[in-house]
Amino acid sequence: MRKDQEQFNIYLSSEKLKDKTIYYPWKNIKYFPSYVSTSDVCISPLVKNKQHESGIANKVFQYMLFGKPLIVSNCKPQEILVKENNCGLAFRSEDAELSQKIIELLNDVDKRELMGNNGEKAVHEKYNLKVSWDKVNRFI
Repeated sequence: MRKDQEQFNIYLSSEKLKDKTIYYPWKNIKYFPSYVSTSDVCISPLVKNKQHESGIANKVFQYMLFGKPLIVSNCKPQEILVKENNCGLAFRSEDAELSQKIIELLNDVDKRELMGNNGEKAVHEKYNLKVSWDKVNRFI
């Protein structure tokens, strides 16, 4: 077992978390829609580093396509995405502020619905291959 997996297992079995956390190991992508559909909020808690400052994880756009509000760490690309499209909230990477953002959205159904709708609309209108291809074709 890898060292990071060992640490993860120790942390999850701690008194603090063992009765409050459900860990699901890797699942086949075919189950992704069922998990997202049953979620009220979707999270991308990436740790700020060079790799994560270079783009946005696919799962963020997938969450948006499902009409889910986002909570993302303040890696620049994803923070800009949620702010420009009013489709979620950003928190400081590796900070307990994440819990505040989760509570904020869980307590505000209207905000969740608005942000989820905004994200879905943004994917259909801006962040998809057809729109990208149309932009490329204007220069060809």
